[in-house]
Amino acid sequence: MDEDSKDKLINNLQENLQMLRIRLNLTQGELAELTGVVRQTIMNFETGKSKMTWNNFLALVFLFTKNEGTDKLLNILEIYTDEFNDYIKRRFIMENKKGFNSYIPGKEISDSGYYEGEQKDGKLHGKGIFKASNGDVYEGCFVDGAYQGKGKYTHADGTVYDGEWKANRHHGFGILRKPNGEVYEGCWENGMRNGRGKQIYEDGRVFDGEWKNGAPINS
Repeated sequence: MDEDSKDKLINNLQENLQMLRIRLNLTQGELAELTGVVRQTIMNFETGKSKMTWNNFLALVFLFTKNEGTDKLLNILEIYTDEFNDYIKRRFIMENKKGFNSYIPGKEISDSGYYEGEQKDGKLHGKGIFKASNGDVYEGCFVDGAYQGKGKYTHADGTVYDGEWKANRHHGFGILRKPNGEVYEGCWENGMRNGRGKQIYEDGRVFDGEWKNGAPINS
């Protein structure tokens, strides 16, 4: 789908956004909360003060297709077109945890999210971006539906892991940065610090040495 086609869909949704919101008996604030933006953003979309992005469009369309009061209207208003449906089938997965083949480290996906990237045999495979509805984002390589290879995982709380993965776990070399200033740079095995690594703690202490099963080995 080219940019002109995307712009047309965005414009059609933006022109009808207020009507669709009212059909669901939602306030601007409630719609904002459901789609991960602030109330002012929805207000600006409805008044035409600012234009929604493609990601905004996808989040809103996903919400409206899940409600009987607005689902069929999307076709009539040329917001959910055949071209867009084909694009979704080729590029995106928007399913619940029973149908999704990727995981947030340490837990299953409990809410919906969306994925843009390469697929193989119905699984996430190759390079792609997965955005979970809780705000977490993974960008990198997938193998048979799992995070594997080089990838960057940004948690909603600001924690970032950038490095190598294997079967949904940190594995190989990687850097973990936390909002409190803590940084670990070094080797991982099956999700735990293992091998050579440097840890900078929140209070400024530094450990640079060997790790085993997530803990430093004191010499």
